[in-house]
Amino acid sequence: MMVPFLHFTGGDYLLFEAWKPTSGGAIAGACIGLVCLAIFERWIAAIRGILDNYWRRKGLALASRAADLSGVSSPSPSNEISEEKALYLKPGSPDGAEQLAVPRAVRPTTSAPIRTIPPFILMHDLPRGFLHGFQALLSYALMLAVMTFNAAYVISIIIGLAQLHPLFPCLRPGAMLCILLSALAFITGVNAHFRLLYPEPRGVFVADNEPKFCGGYNNAVNNRSTFPLSGGFFSIRSGHPGWTAGVIISTVQNPTSFDNFSSQGEQQIVSPYAKQENAGTFCIPLNISNANIDGVKEGANVTIQVVFAGGDGNLYQCADLTLSSNFTIPSNVTCRNETTVPSGTGTSDGTSPSQTAGALGPCHVFAGHIAASLGFIGALVTLLA
Repeated sequence: MMVPFLHFTGGDYLLFEAWKPTSGGAIAGACIGLVCLAIFERWIAAIRGILDNYWRRKGLALASRAADLSGVSSPSPSNEISEEKALYLKPGSPDGAEQLAVPRAVRPTTSAPIRTIPPFILMHDLPRGFLHGFQALLSYALMLAVMTFNAAYVISIIIGLAQLHPLFPCLRPGAMLCILLSALAFITGVNAHFRLLYPEPRGVFVADNEPKFCGGYNNAVNNRSTFPLSGGFFSIRSGHPGWTAGVIISTVQNPTSFDNFSSQGEQQIVSPYAKQENAGTFCIPLNISNANIDGVKEGANVTIQVVFAGGDGNLYQCADLTLSSNFTIPSNVTCRNETTVPSGTGTSDGTSPSQTAGALGPCHVFAGHIAASLGFIGALVTLLA
């Protein structure tokens, strides 16, 4: 039953019967989705404004050209001269005598009425009607979300509508493309993933299973990878800037839960959690013997679990290993860092993130607004939890 007053509790149906967020994480995801939907609605409104201006100018230009070709506003030269003489002869002077010095710009001319409404053009009015209907659909969807009286949803919609509304009136079409690409990048970034490249992870990569224990693979593999007891490394690829990653280890033969990676309530960490600002491919040292964990020895079967936090929850991938002090990582497995430059100008090789400097453009402003909004939503969900 719908609660007819503002509230922060979950359990409200959101647009569809199957979409009924109840947990804090589900509500946070719904809020992010509503922010994106509101931003998209404002983008459609801006596109409508740009296209309406273009179609109006095009239609009026075609109508004016058609009127010129029809000859409606083109009097004969003789009539024009005689009419001009009659109007501008000085009173009391004979024909052809001194005339009044009237500026040409204010002399009356014969012309067709100025058309202010563009004519009907199918190629213009058909997409205009489609865009209007599509924007109305988005508006009604946002209205239905507001009608749940869920304060978190209402605040999220207001945040989304406020993101780009001040910017759209002055945006050029090129800037609009920039905003679209930024929005797409943001939407994909919300659900960004990482991949464990080396050592070989359990099973085939399934993006939707990454939030689960060991990426959704609960059982150890039979063909474990041999890995150096000391002097090794692991390699990951992240499409998400601003992430933190670390590695925990289990000496249980077939670890099936996070408890198997802890001892006396403490995680068994073999690679400390470290933060990286940029996306890209990273090679990180992994010296397992230095962790001084019971059971880590020559010939031991262990499982490492990479814990990746990219701002949208923890993601996990596991690798089942057999430790060997004599094993050398094959030469075809490269240890290389390739950090993606935030501005999108390319990549750089090295052990530290690449930095670029420059003035803030529309895309940077957009990204800043999005980051602030996500921070606000995160704080809101924290209060609700």
